[in-house]
Amino acid sequence: AAYHLAAAGAGSVLLVERADRLGSGSTGACAGGFRHQFGSRVNVMLSIESIRMITSFSEEHGLPLDVAQDGYLFLVKSQSMWDEFVDTAEMQRSLGVEVNVLTAEETAKLIPGISTEGLVGATFGPNDGIADPPGLTEGYATLARRAGARIETGVEANAIALNGDRVTGVMTSRGEISSPVVVNAAGVWAGRLSATAGIDLPLEP
Repeated sequence: AAYHLAAAGAGSVLLVERADRLGSGSTGACAGGFRHQFGSRVNVMLSIESIRMITSFSEEHGLPLDVAQDGYLFLVKSQSMWDEFVDTAEMQRSLGVEVNVLTAEETAKLIPGISTEGLVGATFGPNDGIADPPGLTEGYATLARRAGARIETGVEANAIALNGDRVTGVMTSRGEISSPVVVNAAGVWAGRLSATAGIDLPLEP
């Protein structure tokens, strides 16, 4: 968000991060897997755009990022679930996603040595894969700084400052920061931050 705002000429952009470095929370702990294979159209559409962003990052911005598209394989062992997977694969394909529906025999050929005991079938998304979450975070931080944004670590946002019904800034562990616009990017703690402005955001860590 800081990068896109700064790059769009939104004015003075400041990102505050409560940790001593970026990407050290759930981002740094996450495996970095990405996939197109989801059960809802909205998730698939979001994944298409997100994966395009991830896989084109280095080419678009000239910064390194480790990305490997080795695919995601889902093994299904019940007929009722298999019917659901086949229907879901059709939905994914209708949105332009490459998904292979495999028999047990085809799965064994794809992954030699895999146990196919009780296997009804499998779905394989060859363009699914894994990327480096801290690397992507640091990449966008670099781009944000280049675009003029400032990033301060070790600063915790505690509350949204208000004057009547207007946002005037953020109360932080280092005092108040004045700003007419606040982007709540607190992740699973976003609900707690929103509550300080009287907004009910149903998120809990």
